Amino acid sequence: MKKIYTQSLLVLYACILFASNSFAQLSQPAISPQRSCPTFELMEDAFQKDPAARTRYNSVQTMLNDIVRDRKSQGRNTTEAVYTIPVVVHVMLPAAQQALVTDAIVLGQIDTLNYFYGAQPVGDSLRVYEPFRTSYGRSGLSFCMAQRKPDGTATNGINRVVHTNTYTAGGTHPGSVVVWDPTKYMNIWIVVFTGGTLGYSYTPGTWAPSNFRNGFVNDYRAYGSGPGTSAGGYHYNEYNRGKTAVHEIGHFFNLSHTWGPNNNGNPGCNLSDQCADTPPTSEPYFGCPSPAEIPVLDPCSPTAPGIQWQNHMDYADDACMVFFTKDQCARINASMSSPDRIGLTTSNACQPPSGFTFGTVSPTTIACPAPATASATLSTTASGGFSTPVVLTATAGVPAGTTVTFAPNPVTPGSPATVTLNNANTLSNGTYTITVTGTAGTSVQTATVSFVISSGTAPTITGANQPQSTAVCVGT
Repeated sequence: MKKIYTQSLLVLYACILFASNSFAQLSQPAISPQRSCPTFELMEDAFQKDPAARTRYNSVQTMLNDIVRDRKSQGRNTTEAVYTIPVVVHVMLPAAQQALVTDAIVLGQIDTLNYFYGAQPVGDSLRVYEPFRTSYGRSGLSFCMAQRKPDGTATNGINRVVHTNTYTAGGTHPGSVVVWDPTKYMNIWIVVFTGGTLGYSYTPGTWAPSNFRNGFVNDYRAYGSGPGTSAGGYHYNEYNRGKTAVHEIGHFFNLSHTWGPNNNGNPGCNLSDQCADTPPTSEPYFGCPSPAEIPVLDPCSPTAPGIQWQNHMDYADDACMVFFTKDQCARINASMSSPDRIGLTTSNACQPPSGFTFGTVSPTTIACPAPATASATLSTTASGGFSTPVVLTATAGVPAGTTVTFAPNPVTPGSPATVTLNNANTLSNGTYTITVTGTAGTSVQTATVSFVISSGTAPTITGANQPQSTAVCVGT
């Protein structure tokens, strides 16, 4: 596919072309916009409004560039550390779109981030155009879904907010509606964009560490993987493999576009992305090239091997974005020293809160005549290294004339306990649901255990040969 030149890419605050502009059209097939990215225009707008922000940004960038330079002078592009980034995904959509963006799609996007930021198998570089394979890099980042909320309670990292607002780049930021501490979580907001925006984020230093804008905003039609509209799905056809998040989170971790720090291009070939292993590039590349169009040449790289059209920080279709370079990965890793990113390296949000939970107990059915005792097994699970013994009590639902005992009691978190209903043979047919409370220090949990006494089979009595004694169900 031929490149679209800078003159056709005059963009301010929004990615262009013709996605649906009204909420009423959200259920209609989406017309794929042309990939673009408002990151650097949004940053410039912030700097114009707050000159101190530009000073802060320049200071942070100088520090990060020094880190990269020092590491490279020592013959290494990365640190030995692997940083695990806690992620919370705020799904801020109307009810109909909430149903489309399933938990599986949310989690699948995190798998895509992990793959392209460092978990690629050996041999993945073979997908890269051969002259650039030696530049193939892996960062020191991995991503996990948050396991605890800011208040310390448990979560799966998906925060669903039924929300009918639509968004534009440069307008209200969804972080003003909901955000978890950006010094401890990488916030992702899935929203409905109008105007064709796919997503945006900000590079380190743009905002103070606690600012609610620190994170990544993504249109739901370009988040995660799934069938495009031409195949009956809701994703944009060209952006249905989760690469918008890979690209924009590259900005979050201090990458520029391959042509430099703007959104449109580098017609004078005088800008740089600060990465020596990305060839000079004059403008974005769109789509995917045919074999006859490879190598892809450019006014700034007019001879083979041309430009890196497969680089995540260009504008190719998702199908053709496949790699970061070693120098890009060096910048990603160095970004973790930025004041507005370093908190992610010590966050405990990936660790489940310390405590215990009960498992679900299936009802215990007893055929009449019931025995004197009936038992059920109650499982416990420990999280966060929790080991305080759990004291069990029956706090509600114990039938009159019966007692409930536990063995062992207390129970060690992670081990099962037997719940015994005594004098069960005195009960009429029916279901008896007992509430069990477990207490371990300040951690308290409850579970329900049900015993079902069925009618069973009544004894057969024939003629005058009646037995002297027969077990008869209570209530029959």
